[in-house]
Amino acid sequence: MPMRPAPQPADPDKAATVPAHTALLGHDLRAAVSDVIGGLRLIDQNDLDTHTRLQLERVRAAGELLARLMEEALAAMLGEEDGSGALPGNLQLARFLYDVEMRWSARAQEKGLGF
Repeated sequence: MPMRPAPQPADPDKAATVPAHTALLGHDLRAAVSDVIGGLRLIDQNDLDTHTRLQLERVRAAGELLARLMEEALAAMLGEEDGSGALPGNLQLARFLYDVEMRWSARAQEKGLGF
């Protein structure tokens, strides 16, 4: 998950009520998760055995999901929601399908199936 620019509060009144340490904590959490996911993406999988490669794929998929959930929670807490993805009715199909593929392709390959 690439680092994004510092989000601008959608609701200035709510942003004024968020303590500075909470905003800094949100930034630190985002940076840490981004570093973990970036590190996982940099691992050269060419020399790994199949089992290790599949396990790494599961860890990376879990990290992507964690980042997405954390981002949504922080955006709501810090008043950064812009409405583009906050409502359940606004399904971002490409992202959803990518997440499904990331979570289940390794499990399918392990069982000799395609996904």
